[in-house]
Amino acid sequence: MLLSGEAFVLVRHAYTESSWIVSLFMRDHGLLRAVARGARKTRSGGRGSLEPMTKIQVEVFLREGRDLGQVRRAEVLAGAMDLFEDWPRAEVLLGMCEILERGLPAQSPEEETFRLVEALMDPLREGLDPALAWLYFVLWFSRLHGHLARPKPSSELGGEEERLRSACLRNAPGALAGLSVSPSVVVRLARRLEGGVTDYLGAPLRSAPSFRGR
Repeated sequence: MLLSGEAFVLVRHAYTESSWIVSLFMRDHGLLRAVARGARKTRSGGRGSLEPMTKIQVEVFLREGRDLGQVRRAEVLAGAMDLFEDWPRAEVLLGMCEILERGLPAQSPEEETFRLVEALMDPLREGLDPALAWLYFVLWFSRLHGHLARPKPSSELGGEEERLRSACLRNAPGALAGLSVSPSVVVRLARRLEGGVTDYLGAPLRSAPSFRGR
């Protein structure tokens, strides 16, 4: 069968001298792995479309009963290479990629999670604090996937942490840019939620943002 639609590229691994195996997060089909034959070649037309966190329009051929498909076509809808030029933002994107690849069930539609990723890309590009973006992602990923640890009850949070958590739950990421909150509070709450994700995955995140200097 031929699966088509929008997708974010999460991870890619060398398969042969000329091909990648890519992990795709498709809007309508969820997490899917596929071979992109010839994509590693210098002159490949699809080479730039398979960079991490690039949003693409993709067609994947998947045989019934198989876990690994074949990329037939990939066209860039929105690149992310500019975001990777800034290390704090790159760390956030790499952490998101790892959580999505390790935490999503294979071939299961995840429309709300897909929209969560979409919602963070432009605000990050427009100057949203990477630590705040990371907090927003792990909070909402935890909320959307009830099997992950939830935030502590309000009575166990400090006033500023509770205000921050509530703001993230009520607002889109772009509306948080002007939020007045201590950077250390952002990181502390993000780490608490990150711990719940780690428990669910069964092993520490390899790509958790460091937030040095916070």
